[in-house]
Amino acid sequence: MSIKYYLHQNAIANTAESHKAVIIPHAVHNLQSIINQMLKRGTTLSESDILASLHLFFEVVAQEVQEGNHVNLPIVNIKPGISGAFTSALDHFDPSKHRLKTTTSSGILLKKNIKNTTVEKINRPLTIPILSAFVDIMSQTINESISPNGIGQIVGNHLKFNDSNPSEGVFFVNANNQTFQATYFATRHPRKLVFSIPEGMPAGNYTLVVKKAFGKTAATLREGTFPFALKVV
Repeated sequence: MSIKYYLHQNAIANTAESHKAVIIPHAVHNLQSIINQMLKRGTTLSESDILASLHLFFEVVAQEVQEGNHVNLPIVNIKPGISGAFTSALDHFDPSKHRLKTTTSSGILLKKNIKNTTVEKINRPLTIPILSAFVDIMSQTINESISPNGIGQIVGNHLKFNDSNPSEGVFFVNANNQTFQATYFATRHPRKLVFSIPEGMPAGNYTLVVKKAFGKTAATLREGTFPFALKVV
């Protein structure tokens, strides 16, 4: 699968002719979706085995970096660092002037794979709501469950919509094409929506959709669809 990109004018360049490449991801993954991809490859490990191993792995790596060690992995190299200027060789670390940080670079496997990737130039896509993650507060799951009458959170971009337009908003659509629209919102921000999940949603898989009108007259209704199915149990 090739990496798709389009060209966008570079706002910080000195000339109007300068453009930069913007990559369009095929999907946005988190820990759970990566585990799902691992399970599809036919591993003999269970989902709980993988999750437990990865959590232990993350804790060990974080601890090693915290203790001042470098960690070189196939996909990423991590090392601690200190930012901020020191006035002389006799100066010392001062939290008001200096900050501990981590720096990362690509690991050897990632470097090898990215070199073997093809790219494909595409036309600049239309601006639509982008849904990167869905959090179900009641079940404390990400990109997995829906708890009717609970609290949901969507993270992404171009999410804020006009709540006075009933055609815009957050919609859950099941396999029978039944649509349930969220009506109560605690947060309507371009990058985050927090809302009450509709009640009365029957069990099954759902597609999550955000609809928003674009344009100066708000005449063009566009929708963004979450790439993973969500489930009411």
